[in-house]
Amino acid sequence: MHAVIYLERTPEHVFAHWRNLVVAYWIGRTNSSAVLRLNTALTRLGEEFKEGIGLIQVVHEKAPAPESTSRSALQAMLRDQSDIIACSSVVSPGVGFRAASVRALITGLVMLARPKFPHLIHATVEETAKWHAEHLPGGSVPPNPRAILRAIRDIIALDGSATDPHALPGAPAYRKQIL
Repeated sequence: MHAVIYLERTPEHVFAHWRNLVVAYWIGRTNSSAVLRLNTALTRLGEEFKEGIGLIQVVHEKAPAPESTSRSALQAMLRDQSDIIACSSVVSPGVGFRAASVRALITGLVMLARPKFPHLIHATVEETAKWHAEHLPGGSVPPNPRAILRAIRDIIALDGSATDPHALPGAPAYRKQIL
């Protein structure tokens, strides 16, 4: 069993990791200071997981597009973490013009960052879980797509509006056991 460890939860985003997989759930506005904190967390986790880490960024359907400074911070993060990140994906759900424009923005951002690791955009968490199971270094235990999907769903279910004591600033990291 492995625990989902919540690194940061606000009304705007949730950062967590499960094993060597980091999930950033962008619920509201993506601000550059949050991206910098995510970048710091990736560095710290890269020291723990020498085999490399996976990064999944899930964008809420109603989240606004990141502003210029946030896009620059995201590009820098992908560039800076090229030696740590083994695979990366963005989940941008939805259909229609808005969803297509968000995916186009993400594609442009990634093209400018030019990461050294494989990176894809998916429309569903199911697709990204399966893809990460194929690309994520597993160490002694290969990643299981069902367990990855369960971890992602648990992370996005506990959005920043959670009303438990762990959502309060300064509360200890919340751990949830995942098979």
